[in-house]
Amino acid sequence: MESQLGVFWNDYREVTLELCEARTSAIAGRSEMEAACVQEQHEWLREKDALQKAHADERSLLIAEIQQFQKEKFQADERLRWNSEQPPRLVAELAEAEAALREHRAERERTVQQLRALELDEEECRELRADAEAQLAQQLRESASGFQRTKQQLHAAREDRMREKQRHEKQLE
Repeated sequence: MESQLGVFWNDYREVTLELCEARTSAIAGRSEMEAACVQEQHEWLREKDALQKAHADERSLLIAEIQQFQKEKFQADERLRWNSEQPPRLVAELAEAEAALREHRAERERTVQQLRALELDEEECRELRADAEAQLAQQLRESASGFQRTKQQLHAAREDRMREKQRHEKQLE
């Protein structure tokens, strides 16, 4: 009888040690995953900040170019008015100014297209971030669910052993 109690006691200690190891492992795994998630989010935020800064810098440059273009257009319009009153030699200068104006308009259109492309890139970054956050949340839920299942299985095993121990004790009585 004492040997059976010793066996049951050893089994109980083994199950208790296994439960502690499983808990420790689950906690360590969850901590590692949370740390990885936090680091990934920090990296993503750094990248997003860099993209936003680059976007803001590009936007400032584009705004400055547009302002310069508007200033040059105004000057060209004034020259056009003045040149329309001047002799034919100035007509050639007017043609050059109009060509420059057309070139500036084409450049402005390219600049606007670049700005739109940057805005689309920023939107894509926001979508990628939302997807990454959703995946991280799903991974955390799955980890918590796995931990809960392990905990329930260990609890069920402990109860089974206790029932088995009680049954043996009743048989011994």
